[in-house]
Amino acid sequence: MTEREACPSGFVAKCRCGVYVAAVDILRAPEVDARTMLGRWLWDGLTVEPRFGSWLEKIDACQCGKSRQLRSRRPRPERGAEHGRRELQAMSDTTDEIVRAAVHWWESHRPLSFTLYEHLEHYAVNTCSEPEKNLARAVANAVRISLDANVPEGERP
Repeated sequence: MTEREACPSGFVAKCRCGVYVAAVDILRAPEVDARTMLGRWLWDGLTVEPRFGSWLEKIDACQCGKSRQLRSRRPRPERGAEHGRRELQAMSDTTDEIVRAAVHWWESHRPLSFTLYEHLEHYAVNTCSEPEKNLARAVANAVRISLDANVPEGERP
């Protein structure tokens, strides 16, 4: 038996009524999340069983109603001002990245003969589907807002 086969690759939680109500693949889940989850299952009175190698388990609602409590009781997020600042900064960085990617996508659809302002007028040019048109409209609105904030009134076409 190899070391990999000796260590569990995941765990399942069984309710008192005998139904499997939760599972975690520890090879994919962050270690902290897996530990928190296992602790919560034990605290809730569930039976935790290890799984080895490749496995598949049917997860269902329990017969005694315990699984509803399990879903509604999630680990509390870390508290404190520093954590809040880190979380806001991470969200801000992610949002900036998404906006940059969306603007790049939108600019890649602009015909070579169009100026930026013509593209803002005909924001959905070279898009096909409704989701693409909706994204193009949202990006064009964001670009307009940015231009309004950064280009002096007299310099706008």
